[in-house]
Amino acid sequence: MNEEEQKQTDQQEQTKQEEELLSLSKEIKALGKQLSVTAKAFIASEEMRSAKKELSSAFQEVTSELENAVSKARESDEAQQLQEKAAEVTDSWKQGVLQKNIRTEMIAALQSVNEQLQGLSTSLQKKTSKKKTSEPTAPPEEAAEPSTAESDQEPDA
Repeated sequence: MNEEEQKQTDQQEQTKQEEELLSLSKEIKALGKQLSVTAKAFIASEEMRSAKKELSSAFQEVTSELENAVSKARESDEAQQLQEKAAEVTDSWKQGVLQKNIRTEMIAALQSVNEQLQGLSTSLQKKTSKKKTSEPTAPPEEAAEPSTAESDQEPDA
């Protein structure tokens, strides 16, 4: 294979890798959009509304039970502190602080999933790159000389 043919082969390989990265990027973006749509749909879903109602009802029940327990033992400092804490938690819930915390936790979880997907993508890219560089594209005597242009490049993340 002459030098011109080698350059053309290298350029074709680089173009193919760029196309694969672009395709992977598009798929990851599409996944991100789909996760966003799914999360929004879940938040607006009947299941979420039902879960909110159940959580609110259960929380009100717990608050009521705590208030009853506190009223029975009002003399003690511990009981008074418990009553204050129950009131704070109830106020937090009513003011949306707990809902905000839940949203924050959801965001953190989705970011973690995205980071894991990014790691998986990087790992797959490295494996694909190693596999391609280990496959001979020329007779064995030419394949023994690695191309520095390919081995020095790192995939875009």
